[in-house]
Amino acid sequence: RLAADLHDVVAHRLTGIVVSAAAARRLADRRLRAEALAHAEAAGGQALAELDDIAAAQMADPTLEDVRRLCAERPGTVLRCTVADVPAPVAALAHRVVREALTNAARYAAGARLEVEINEGVGDVRVVVDDDGGAAASRDVGAGQGLAGLRALVEAAGGRFDAGPRVGGGWRVRAELPLPE
Repeated sequence: RLAADLHDVVAHRLTGIVVSAAAARRLADRRLRAEALAHAEAAGGQALAELDDIAAAQMADPTLEDVRRLCAERPGTVLRCTVADVPAPVAALAHRVVREALTNAARYAAGARLEVEINEGVGDVRVVVDDDGGAAASRDVGAGQGLAGLRALVEAAGGRFDAGPRVGGGWRVRAELPLPE
């Protein structure tokens, strides 16, 4: 779990840094360039803080509130969460699903509008993250193992996972996370 947490934190934050730095190199407007560099700097600071938390073993399991904060960090992301509370392992897995989907959208669908839905089904919590498509922000970012690793985690918890292109464009990540009886 420690290795997975390290990968997720580093991949999520470094993607933001790489995308912002790449944008800064291409921007002619000094104000926009400064904003992109400030975003990269802030993401680097967040990554260091999160890595410190992990190293100190003080990082608690993420909650649905952490999912809300994660979505609020990315402009243009709409969150619809009708679930009031879920057990800690389910919330932590929902957080991982959303974080991976947002990271991938930053990499492969820059400028895309994102919709995150978290709803309770019959005996499970359903997490769906849709983007409406966009341009790849930067080449050669990441190893391409995030979705496969996420699928393994969701299935190990007894859930179902699906990710792929949407009809009409864009991408969908969907997970059904079982609730304990």
